[in-house]
Amino acid sequence: MKTEIKTVKAPSAPGLLSQAVRVGKLIYTAGYIPVTNDWKLVEGSVEAQLEVIIKDITEVLHAGGAGIKDVVKVTIYLTDMTMLPELNKYYSRHFGEVLPAREVVGVAALPLGAKMEMSVIAVKS
Repeated sequence: MKTEIKTVKAPSAPGLLSQAVRVGKLIYTAGYIPVTNDWKLVEGSVEAQLEVIIKDITEVLHAGGAGIKDVVKVTIYLTDMTMLPELNKYYSRHFGEVLPAREVVGVAALPLGAKMEMSVIAVKS
């Protein structure tokens, strides 16, 4: 059975998607870009953008009864792959001792002109 996960502590999902969905013990998040709750794009360093995304994903996971350390798979989209070394400097500090599997994909564009987007799959403990 599929259950929608919602929280007001992260940007609401626009249009025809959910912030996250739980199926059994698995939680699948939507893709998150660095925006405020009223959908203003957060500019700045790679670290600043990543922190906004991680905060929002963490809030959504908490609403579903999980945490960031329960993440087993991460997908990141970047509009500029030269951002990857800087992203790597800050990425690992969030996920605990065992890092999730990860893929990074270079894309031409993201919503609102964002430079990165992240989605995760977590296993609820």
